[in-house]
Amino acid sequence: MELLQSLWRWRRLLIFVLTPLVLLPLPLVLQSPEAYVAYMILLMAVYWVTEALPIGVTALIPVVLVPAFKILPSKDLCPAYFEDSNMLFIGGLMLAISVEFWDLHKRIALLVLQLVGVQPRWLLLGFLMPTWFMSMWISNTATSAMMLPIVDAVLHELMRHDQMRKRVDRQRLEQAQQEQPVEQEPEQGESGQKDQHEMIEMAENSETTEDKVEGSMPESVGEVEAPEASAATSAAAETNSAAATSEDAEETVLSYIQNPENRAFANICKMLTISVAYGANFGGTATLTGTAPNLVLNNNIISNFGNQSPFNFGTWFAYAFPISLVGVLIAWIWLQILYIGPRNSCKCGVKDSEEVEAVQQALKREYEKLGPITFPEVSCIILFIITIILWITREPGGVGWGYLFQETPVTYVNSSNGNLTWIEGSTKFFMADAQPAILMSILLFVFPSSNPFKRRRATVDVVIEETVTVNDDGTEEVKREVRNNLDKERPSTLLTWRVVHERLPWGIVLLLGGGFALAKATRESGLSALIGQQLKPLGSLPLPLLIVIVVYCTTFITEITSNTATASILLPILVDLSRTIGINPLSLMLPCTLAASFAFNLPVATPPNSIVFSKGYLSVTDMLKSGFMLTITSGLVLVAGTLSYGAVIFDFYNFPSWANASSNAAAATSAGFSAGGAIRPASVPRLMYVGNE
Repeated sequence: MELLQSLWRWRRLLIFVLTPLVLLPLPLVLQSPEAYVAYMILLMAVYWVTEALPIGVTALIPVVLVPAFKILPSKDLCPAYFEDSNMLFIGGLMLAISVEFWDLHKRIALLVLQLVGVQPRWLLLGFLMPTWFMSMWISNTATSAMMLPIVDAVLHELMRHDQMRKRVDRQRLEQAQQEQPVEQEPEQGESGQKDQHEMIEMAENSETTEDKVEGSMPESVGEVEAPEASAATSAAAETNSAAATSEDAEETVLSYIQNPENRAFANICKMLTISVAYGANFGGTATLTGTAPNLVLNNNIISNFGNQSPFNFGTWFAYAFPISLVGVLIAWIWLQILYIGPRNSCKCGVKDSEEVEAVQQALKREYEKLGPITFPEVSCIILFIITIILWITREPGGVGWGYLFQETPVTYVNSSNGNLTWIEGSTKFFMADAQPAILMSILLFVFPSSNPFKRRRATVDVVIEETVTVNDDGTEEVKREVRNNLDKERPSTLLTWRVVHERLPWGIVLLLGGGFALAKATRESGLSALIGQQLKPLGSLPLPLLIVIVVYCTTFITEITSNTATASILLPILVDLSRTIGINPLSLMLPCTLAASFAFNLPVATPPNSIVFSKGYLSVTDMLKSGFMLTITSGLVLVAGTLSYGAVIFDFYNFPSWANASSNAAAATSAGFSAGGAIRPASVPRLMYVGNE
């Protein structure tokens, strides 16, 4: 037993040392570039799955192994860590950090929750939709971490009210039993039993119709520790006072749901917390900057096909947004059926008006803590809207502002009759989606955080702490501590570098870069082409069946490794496979990328899953039970969307001319002009060029 404990304690070191040794026969026996890169991919996959190294550190392995295996020189490999897609990611993250810093995301979430009402199904929708929407623009991890504190606050309010109501009901029952005449004792017992059954039924109905609430998320996500006090001690402390910090609230709710009598309330806790993870996972797929696999796709398309494909922010949004929306609506319906039952999910009314008021007051108190909307919040909204407009209008399917920044190189040649003629080369697009994101990010460091046209700022009292004490008679006493909103020190601009340095997830930036480097090594070594040739028999399958295979294989792989790693490994292979069998590469790459984010079954599958699991309300069995059906249904929605309107947007059923372009031609398109401002057209290699090249 001690030996097993020691091995478990040193498991990361053992995996780090033994994995390269176990895989070593692959490069030693085959001794080919393809085998070397396959060795590196398997090594990184094991490290990513087991987390023997931090994911960002594992992403740096290609910097060492690719030059060591003589696949690519260091000067050609290292720029892959800061491709155009990575700059787009960094710009989007800076915009998201500004929203988080000024609590704009929390204000939006609380507003939506107050608008949708407090019926169970509408509260569930009220948690799903804000998480889904904000995850389009903010990282999935940050969105989940932001929403969970609100969940815990409302869950604690529901639990406190439920305990108070049960205590009052017990007192009334005892009083009624004492007032009954002795001669009617049998009837009294029967009546009392009936009353008790009615109260139990009312409690269960109340718990099953609890409104959707958001829970608290500690600053650092880790394992949830068991409460130091026993359940009895926690209950006694809660009877005396319902005031608690977010940590105390978490311990109290955890102890409360352990009681089998509170199973209905435990289901509400599970339903609302897991909805945060599902909303974040679906929301990230809707926009190009929403999650890292989308940017891996963008980089693979640019590196293989240049700017010739119809893929951009607008076309991706038109393709992915409906699938994302339908997916989150399916999650809304499925979670109702699973956790509150099909009958209760169809009920429109909430019987206990006191519970409705309790939830509304909890949400109102959370919103009041934010105070009135501020100048920096409005500024962030304006800059964010401008960024979205620039992304969509750069290439909206017609002429956009991006066409103002393009050039078509012209080369003069001697024709067969001796006259000097000119030939147009490939059009070069100078702007991409990274430029609007970086421009708005720069403005965040310039835009003032205070209204420059106001000499004095208004002073508004903001609630920062509220204590609710329940008296013996069931009444509540509320004490509020307030302070002036000017007490909070604010920077002179909307964003400072110190804030960016502390909050920007540099590990994810390295992970993206490592995926780009891995894809480049896979392409240059010929491994992706080799795998594509081996998979050539799949070309005999009809396209719908091929897409189904790709989607569900990807959803399986993404459950055991990170979404980004899954996309980084599979997309280069699908590029060469599609070229080999003669189909549109986007018909496989796009659904594969979306499926990489459909990780609903395991806590380790994606950071939002890990965050909600760490709260302690869910078990692995709970996640499997709710996630399996969602994986099946969302995969079917993805296949249906791809084969219907997706085929219209990207012309999936025809092999496009731009897909024939080699990687060298794509690189030439991206490389730009030579010193003389001309680029040699790939279509006329035999003509004699004059002038500078």
